This record gives sequence, structure tokens and C-alpha cells, in this order.
Amino acid sequence: MAGLADDWEQGRQTCIDVLCAFLRLPFTPDPGEAPAEGQEPVAHAMARAACLAAREVRHTVIRIIGNHLNGHTDVSWRGHDLDFTGAIFDGGDFHKAVFTGATVSFQRARFVGGTVDLGAPSLWMAWPTSAAPASWAA
Repeated sequence: MAGLADDWEQGRQTCIDVLCAFLRLPFTPDPGEAPAEGQEPVAHAMARAACLAAREVRHTVIRIIGNHLNGHTDVSWRGHDLDFTGAIFDGGDFHKAVFTGATVSFQRARFVGGTVDLGAPSLWMAWPTSAAPASWAA
């Protein structure tokens, strides 16, 4: 999807929207190594494996978006809308990403477990005013 976005300028925003929509899909963070009380170990192991697989894909999407905003790719996605409304971030890296020239929403986004590096100084410096837009409210 990212390759298509890079190659297809007219459809780039649509591709970015699809990647952001994937991050907004319902997601249950890692249930941990031990089964909950009364949970069958096999059921827990299957649920955990599914969670870890989904998390790997989610972290890849976050990394791809971040790289397109921090100058690590030939094609920049700066200036394109990013809708993370209600997304769950349980890790990822937006360090040195520059969100500018478009609407970016983290409304109702949840940051749970893991480590999420938003590179806060570079985020705030991307805006021409001293205050971040209201759409950044989590």
C-alpha cells in the first residue's frame, strides 16, 4: 500500500487513509504471558499469537507512516491528512516525524503498554503557532 501511495500521487491520500483506517480497527493489546483465571491455556496461547501477529503488522504500518514523515523515504507524506481517531498505539515510533500542512487527528487515540516515541519536540515545532491544533487532543 505504501509503495502504491509513493507511485500514485493522485491516489496518495486514499492509500494513506487506508493505512490509517487499519490502525483504527478494533485491537486488543497483548493479553500477557499468563492465561486469565479460568481461561484455557490453549485458547490463551492462540489469542496471544493472534494479538502479537496483528501488533507486528500495526507496528509496521506505524513505522512506514513515520518514515514518510521524518525524511527517511524518497517520497514524503507531509502535507497529507492523517486520521488516527480512536486508534490504539501499543508501541511504534514517530520520532522526528513532521506533521504539517494537513489535518492530523489523535482524538480518542489510546497509548497503552509498549513504548511510543512521538518525538514531541519535532511535532510541536512543525506548527507555525505555539499551540498544537485541537485535533491533536487525545
